[in-house]
Order: sequence, then structure tokens, then C-alpha cells
Amino acid sequence: MLAGLIAIGIILIGIRLLLQPVASAAGYGVPVSMNAYLTVKGVRDITAGLVVAPGPRDGKPAHARLADSRQCVRPAG
Repeated sequence: MLAGLIAIGIILIGIRLLLQPVASAAGYGVPVSMNAYLTVKGVRDITAGLVVAPGPRDGKPAHARLADSRQCVRPAG
């Protein structure tokens, strides 16, 4: 339960960085001219939140679920 709440919080921070980079920059104390940095940080935070998010209770650790998801998007052939 707590891991899920933390994951949602991380994802929301990433979404805010993508949608409102100027306001987010002011909140973090980063110069506003670093929009590329904020975009990369936003994508990184969203990805981190998805990785940390609890998955199905199949007993697999998060890195094993991530490896399974990579196999789903691997090109055929």
C-alpha cells in the first residue's frame, strides 16, 4: 500500500515537470532556462514511479517484472 502511494507521488511529480516546467523549476530552485533538463527529469520520474509501483502479487521482484515487460515490446523477428 505504501509503495503504491510513493509510486503515485513520484509519477505525479514527473507529470508536473512535463506539464508545468516553469512552476516546477521555481519549486526546485533550478534556472528556468533548463527546460531540457526538466523534461528528462520528468520522464525519469515517471519511469521510476512505474518501476517502483507494486505489480501483481506473483512473488516477482520489481526488476523481474520490468524484464518481463521489455519482452512484451521487443520487435518480432
